Amino acid sequence: SEIESPEAPRRSVFESGEQLARRMSTIYSVVSTVWKSQNTSHSTLGERLQLRKRLLWLVRNLYFENLTVLFILANACTIGIQTDFSARNLTEQGTSAVRVVNQVIAVFFVLELCLRLAAYRWSF
Repeated sequence: SEIESPEAPRRSVFESGEQLARRMSTIYSVVSTVWKSQNTSHSTLGERLQLRKRLLWLVRNLYFENLTVLFILANACTIGIQTDFSARNLTEQGTSAVRVVNQVIAVFFVLELCLRLAAYRWSF
């Protein structure tokens, strides 16, 4: 390996003060960007908490509970109608109206489940 003579200029990591200033400026801008994003995430967190409070209010609302009970009763009725129809008509499939009602009920139940999971999280 070659030994450097004392007269050879030493290379430093930063060749000049200007480069050091540019690098420090870059570091400062990155840190300030991260700091600002963390500070704005608090407002986002606040917005998420506000949304969760609204969801909790919705799923605990008496009207929402009554609507859920209404859909459960409608589902029970359509199951009864489907069963009666299938027993009377062994060769035919159910009517399209019953299928549409079943799909609407299923969509409501999925929506209700999503709302409750969003509101209660893991405590649901």
